[in-house]
Amino acid sequence: MAQTAPKLAKAIADADAPAQLVHVGLHNPTPQTLHCILAVFFHVSDDFSNQSRLVEEGIFKFLTSEWYKQPTTREDTVKLACGVFIKFFSNVRNSQAISEFEKEIQEFIDYNNEHRPALKQLCVAIQVSINFLFFFIILYYN
Repeated sequence: MAQTAPKLAKAIADADAPAQLVHVGLHNPTPQTLHCILAVFFHVSDDFSNQSRLVEEGIFKFLTSEWYKQPTTREDTVKLACGVFIKFFSNVRNSQAISEFEKEIQEFIDYNNEHRPALKQLCVAIQVSINFLFFFIILYYN
């Protein structure tokens, strides 16, 4: 996978390109395009302001769509998606959007646990991250 310089990733994010990629991802991109989309999301989602824009554009609808079940989807592409999930789960401001897709996120975890044994630890990390997010919300906001 090509490395993206942080400066370039910031320039891409500032240009609103990642938000536009959500829509590309929802329309059956090629495996290579899918991988690139997720790589961009992975690089720009460290910044919470980028996350809010991606949430507005429907990143969880994309991440939980059927793309990961396609036989042409590479394991390293799914690894990127796992990283994106974990980054979004670290931001309590995403809790509302995450709760709307909780069932679909669980389906993502279950499917990849079953069909991609090498990703079991990442799936556990996703599960722990989402559980911690909801625990934090219950603890501090109720």
